[in-house]
Amino acid sequence: MERKIGILFNLTRGCGIYGNRDKIKGTITYLLQAYGQNLEELERILKANTPAKLIFVTTTYVPVNESDRFFEDVPKYNEIAKTVMKKNGVIVNDIYQKYIAIHLKNGLRDNDVHYNKDGYKELNELIAPMLNKALEKL
Repeated sequence: MERKIGILFNLTRGCGIYGNRDKIKGTITYLLQAYGQNLEELERILKANTPAKLIFVTTTYVPVNESDRFFEDVPKYNEIAKTVMKKNGVIVNDIYQKYIAIHLKNGLRDNDVHYNKDGYKELNELIAPMLNKALEKL
């Protein structure tokens, strides 16, 4: 039986971070244009080096009180990512809106992007079916 391989990837998480974990006084790590260019390069490298089916997963929700990111930035980075992936024929699992509900219920704190055990389980339930569906088509 032929082995089917899929790669789930995401590059948005740290790109909207401001230096010194200070979104007011810090400098943003990657501007939107640089982020798009980095995604183009990552996608090119992955396609050139693996036969795997690529699936991009949009980034998770950033709470309003998070110290080093603005929650308003995440949808902007996700839009750039979706544009790049669509242009390059990569499947996109856009679950950002669902991330919000999961975080509100199972986020660690209102200033933390991480989840409790139940939150990570719910994220897996959003991500695994898309991966399985993509692999079935190979």
